[in-house]
Amino acid sequence: MESEKTIAFGFIKTHTPCTACGNPLVINGPGPVFLCNYCQTEVNLGKKVMISLIEGIYDIAGPLEPKTNSTTLFMEGHSFQLTYGRGGLPLCPSCGEAQARELFRISSDKDCWEIPCAKCGVRISVTKLPKWLRDRFPGMEIAVNAVPAVPDGEKEKPAIEGVFFGCPKCGANLEVDGIDRIVHCSFCGGNVYLPDDLWLRLHPVKKINTWWIGLSSTKKMVNFENKVKTLAIKTENLKKDIVNKENSRRELQKKIEESSRELESLGVFEGQKKRELKENLAGDKAKLEKIEQWLSGLRNKSDKAYNQLKNAEERLKNFQG
Repeated sequence: MESEKTIAFGFIKTHTPCTACGNPLVINGPGPVFLCNYCQTEVNLGKKVMISLIEGIYDIAGPLEPKTNSTTLFMEGHSFQLTYGRGGLPLCPSCGEAQARELFRISSDKDCWEIPCAKCGVRISVTKLPKWLRDRFPGMEIAVNAVPAVPDGEKEKPAIEGVFFGCPKCGANLEVDGIDRIVHCSFCGGNVYLPDDLWLRLHPVKKINTWWIGLSSTKKMVNFENKVKTLAIKTENLKKDIVNKENSRRELQKKIEESSRELESLGVFEGQKKRELKENLAGDKAKLEKIEQWLSGLRNKSDKAYNQLKNAEERLKNFQG
């Protein structure tokens, strides 16, 4: 079943020198484990590094305020050439056509799926971001044109499967899964190191690509959502305070009217009671005046909070695109 969440997009393009050979290590997805094109070393950048690379997309302005940043980052012994930003739509990796936003509805029952490019038909990968990223950045949902994250303890899958290779010692066919480069021969007991041309066929050289992250909310959006909730509660509480004060005012007005009628009905010889009633009336009228002042202040606060609420709701709609 698909949700109807509004999706905004951030994009990222980055690479870092491989820790083993120094050549560019392509980072075309959330990782954190990446395979070097050149020396075939698996480099684990770590979740902390990936969070630092991605958080810029989450922190900068909303989808109606496109922004691109280019920078060099140094983290955990790595240097990254990083371009990231917000706004726009994912582009087809083949023809460059912008893809319609509605194609990227978040699927609640799939971790990986594809959509066809509206122009050239190339299949564009869409993957659900790993849970550790979704937990760290509420509202980050999917990655587009990204290499899927490799689960902890697993290795990157090959581009092709079902490959057989002749054992150079005994000639037996070895079934190559493309995950481990050293394959054990069950016939002669030898361990065969797969040659470069076969390994590169299983793991083709990757280009440094731009990939996109789909967000149903951002840090600013979450802040506005919280602000809307706070202002809604404040407005409701002020309304309740106004109702309570109006009830108190009506009760006090009724009491003043009753005391005034009683004062008018007292005879000439009831001076003591008249004085007490007059004192009570004066006190009640002073209370009534104070309640009127409170009510005026509460109404002003209520009007201000209501206007702030409507403004925050409107800005939230803008962020949601």
